[in-house]
Amino acid sequence: MTPCNAETYSIIQMASTPALTSVRQLADRCDDQPVHSRNVAKIALSLFENLQKKLDLDDSCRRYLEAAALLTNVGVVVSHSKHHLHSYYVIAIQNSSGLRIAK
Repeated sequence: MTPCNAETYSIIQMASTPALTSVRQLADRCDDQPVHSRNVAKIALSLFENLQKKLDLDDSCRRYLEAAALLTNVGVVVSHSKHHLHSYYVIAIQNSSGLRIAK
């Protein structure tokens, strides 16, 4: 299986369930449409599950994908304009257990 690493697939590293809990809490606090983001994550994970074997991806990729889908819109807490750019900043300053920006 092809492992996912933060440098290749994600700006965050999530090692455990507490990290995913932190991601969900941040999304609920900062996303103006968290239900939409959860639906996007659900669809993304469904696609992942259907393609995982074909693409030879391990389960860590699933966690990165879920986190990315949930956190995509957290930048709206700063501004709707260019919120995708603000999302990085919001994630970077977040100081939650299990959630950190990879260097």
